[in-house]
Amino acid sequence: MRILQFTDLHFRQALPGHSGHAERLSRHGPALLSRLAELIAAEAPDIVAFTGDVIDAPHDLLHGTGDETLRRFLRAAVEEDYKTMRAWLDGLGRPWMIAPGNHDFRPAFEAVFGDAPRKLEISGVRLHAYFDWEVTDHVSERLGDERARFDRALAEAGTVDWTVHLQHFLIWPMVVHGYPMRYRDADALRDRLASSPARHLVLCGHFHEGTGIVPDGKTLYAVCPSLTEAPHRYRVFDLGPETCELREETMQPGPLAGSRILLVDRGDVLAHRENMDGGDFDLRADAAKTLEAVRDAGFSPVILSPWNDDQSVHLDWPDMLKKHDRLFVCCAEAGIDQATGLLIAIEEGREVPARMPSEPLSRLAELADRAAAFFGVASEDVWLMSSSASRRQLFGVNRSVENVAALSAANPDLKG
Repeated sequence: MRILQFTDLHFRQALPGHSGHAERLSRHGPALLSRLAELIAAEAPDIVAFTGDVIDAPHDLLHGTGDETLRRFLRAAVEEDYKTMRAWLDGLGRPWMIAPGNHDFRPAFEAVFGDAPRKLEISGVRLHAYFDWEVTDHVSERLGDERARFDRALAEAGTVDWTVHLQHFLIWPMVVHGYPMRYRDADALRDRLASSPARHLVLCGHFHEGTGIVPDGKTLYAVCPSLTEAPHRYRVFDLGPETCELREETMQPGPLAGSRILLVDRGDVLAHRENMDGGDFDLRADAAKTLEAVRDAGFSPVILSPWNDDQSVHLDWPDMLKKHDRLFVCCAEAGIDQATGLLIAIEEGREVPARMPSEPLSRLAELADRAAAFFGVASEDVWLMSSSASRRQLFGVNRSVENVAALSAANPDLKG
């Protein structure tokens, strides 16, 4: 029996903008899914398992902040993206199961996937998908009906060769990360699995680096790497009556291979130097023309946003993400290019925000190499456009320009 697993797509299409983490290629989900569908047809799995973070829901929606008009707009976009994903899964022409992640929005997820299969049995393998959620302090728990389903799954496990548990969050192993990865009740769940005489396979996502198979008695644990991050990995599990074989595949080259990236400085090219009255970024009147000219010059625009400029140094990480999401909503409402990506960085020589995310942020001097790794391009194909001479100097003057006119002048052979 064959399972194909993928996870952590962080999809955005109807939803404006990008994940606040540059490596998560939210807007490139369609290209990844198109390629994955071809691979699924070739792999011919008995079932496809998608273990969470289906979309990248904005923090205003997850936290109930922002005004009601904004939240209604975001809710409608979230539901549209879930419907897109549901149609893609249904279009595969084979069984599938799904579980939500911490970046999914519960009311919309359950509205679209509430009737998704939660328990299936195929060729001596019984699979269970759990709809678990973070409860407090960004920590997930298996509660109520989900805990009862888990207990029933263990009680019935001896009647099949394997019981497979599909979920987003980790029970085991322990992993090192600044964000909570494991269930609050992970040890209790692990003890229950360890006490079962049957064979169990626990598949999850959430930890984007992934892990190999980790045995714990008759239970096997495995964390799948993120599909949205290069090198865009998925996994195939082949289960026999007493065997489990794992094969990991990559989808290279990625969706941006061959692109020439231009980091467009949000701080002085796209937005005004002062925040709006409400505290959000205020787009310049020529922002649309700037992004259009960048593409005309043969580049894919990625918005570079310094976290520690005067507009944002006072913000914690969630509020920084909210400001960017609202900026992209303004772009959508004005019909402005959503850009190819978003990269939040720290400018040297300035105060650093007190609260940092678990993921390290780039500094200007290392930006080209990091952006190349995130987007799957060569370092020499990453350029910077900024009116700040100091930023251009730190980035590298041989691949940085002050404005669109300078970009075209420096690259006359790249137009069109």
